[in-house]
Amino acid sequence: MVSIWQWNINGINAVLTKNALQLFLDKEDPDIICFNEIKTDDRRIEELRIMDYIPLRYIQFWNCCTKTRGYSGTAVFTKV
Repeated sequence: MVSIWQWNINGINAVLTKNALQLFLDKEDPDIICFNEIKTDDRRIEELRIMDYIPLRYIQFWNCCTKTRGYSGTAVFTKV
């Protein structure tokens, strides 16, 4: 059985700062997790090294808003 989760995180920085994302991934270990409202952009992902917070077992796909920096956006992490 494949475990798929969706989470409206209302800002990736907030869940990383509170360690909520790491705790969730360790506890639930989903095969696929979809995020909306990541509220970041490609530049901040690189600057803050956000990808380093994600366990290596996940392939990461980021879709940031290109019209307004830091607005909306989605991400998908998958082991499949």
